[in-house]
Amino acid sequence: MNAQKPLSILIVDDDPDHVFLARAALQRAPHWVVETAGTVAAAKEKLREAAYGAVVADFRLPDGEGLDLIDSVPPDTAVVVMTAQGNERVAVEAMQRGAYDYLIKDISFPELLPDVIQKALNRHRSRIEGARQQATVRKENRKLVQANQKLKELDAAKSEFLSTASHELRTPLTIIREFISIMRDGLAGPISDDQRECLDSALGNCDRLETLINDILDLQKIESGRLRIRRRRSDVSSLLRQCYHDFLPRFATRQQTLELDVDPSLPPALCDEDKIGQVLINLLGNANKYAPNGARVVLSAQTRGGRLVVSVEDDGPGIPAEDQVQVFEKFVQLNRQHGKGAKGTGLGLAIAKNIVELHEGDIWLQSTLGAGSTFYFTLPLFTEDRAVEALVRDRLLITEVSGAELTVTLVKIDPESAAATFADPEARRQTLEHLQSIATAQLRRREDEVFVADSETMLIIITESDASEGEAIAERVTRAVGETLGVRARLRQATVTVSSGIDPRDWIAAARERLSPVEVALAGERSA
Repeated sequence: MNAQKPLSILIVDDDPDHVFLARAALQRAPHWVVETAGTVAAAKEKLREAAYGAVVADFRLPDGEGLDLIDSVPPDTAVVVMTAQGNERVAVEAMQRGAYDYLIKDISFPELLPDVIQKALNRHRSRIEGARQQATVRKENRKLVQANQKLKELDAAKSEFLSTASHELRTPLTIIREFISIMRDGLAGPISDDQRECLDSALGNCDRLETLINDILDLQKIESGRLRIRRRRSDVSSLLRQCYHDFLPRFATRQQTLELDVDPSLPPALCDEDKIGQVLINLLGNANKYAPNGARVVLSAQTRGGRLVVSVEDDGPGIPAEDQVQVFEKFVQLNRQHGKGAKGTGLGLAIAKNIVELHEGDIWLQSTLGAGSTFYFTLPLFTEDRAVEALVRDRLLITEVSGAELTVTLVKIDPESAAATFADPEARRQTLEHLQSIATAQLRRREDEVFVADSETMLIIITESDASEGEAIAERVTRAVGETLGVRARLRQATVTVSSGIDPRDWIAAARERLSPVEVALAGERSA
């Protein structure tokens, strides 16, 4: 075993008896080397000449106080202060100035001194090590921040390059495809069967490249926060039936069976039908592409746990377990174990995952090698409150990137003031839809929206505008609604400016609390 490295201890005291007792007590530890000094000046000289593990200094010395040494002691040296009598002020001052302990020179002083010094050394080493680790952590954090910033810059440059390159490729690709189509159809002159086969292959690759370009642009929009989704009350059973009929010819070309298992009475979901249609196209397209000829594929939907669950199931070869964990990552190809190895862009499932998550849903896979695969995704069921919350939340995602302000205006109609137009449920529905179109006509931007809260006979207008412009829009909409109803309508209205720091539900609640009556003059009354 290696011998412990000697450690020098400096005792600073002008009392020879105390120095003798301290030296005798400390020299029992074989690895401690004891030196002494009788004054502050002598101690400072020794500190300049040599390194010490600890300094034990009397509080009162002929030329000053032991505390005066603390500022002269190097950072790697522990300090213990001694005094002939207990003094709380001295103890507090010593600890505040950096001493590690305080010891009274009473009858037990020689016995306690080694233990006090050892504890001071241990605490000092812990403090030094802690400071060293903190400095290392700060240094590594700075490196991480710099590396993260560099990665963000590289990622932004990558996204910008992909977006620019994709846009630049679109125009020449369209021209190439059109000329190939003209030649393939014989419009530029007769072609042989072999030439037609070559041109068919060229057209297929043009279509594949176009799909890749569209996928890259879609993913770039999603990752940059610029993909707009407009979630509304949606009949998902109708959407699934449309996708089913659209894909039947594609499945027939491979002798595959596509089945639809959907209850027509499914409750409405809250979603952007175009975006969810894109998810379905990707999942059905993958099933058609990767399942073998003659496979069976089932498109189904059901409610489960208060959510709508959509699934695409095939009885194909399945996906290996090691591939399932990365199947939703970008540029990952499904490694099916059957067929010639169909190729895709490797972006479709990543896009589908992002779209589903923007809908506050989940997407996952269940697959057993040799027994097929099932892809599931969920959507929230429609409720009016959930739709209003989604309206604000979806727009906040866009304005956080663009930096635009968002304003929400509520226009609540008292149905009793226009009883004839709200006489029955159908009349109520038609009136609110008409008012929605009238209000929409008052907006200036294509992105601005009007939502109908049927249960409250209320229009909710969301616009990218500041407070003053929002008030002007609210005034125009309120006037148009009153004139359309053709009566002295009793309306209440409120406008709030939204920020991302507060939950959308709280903004809507705040707007409801601010609803106040407004007087609407009809056109004839204003001219009079």
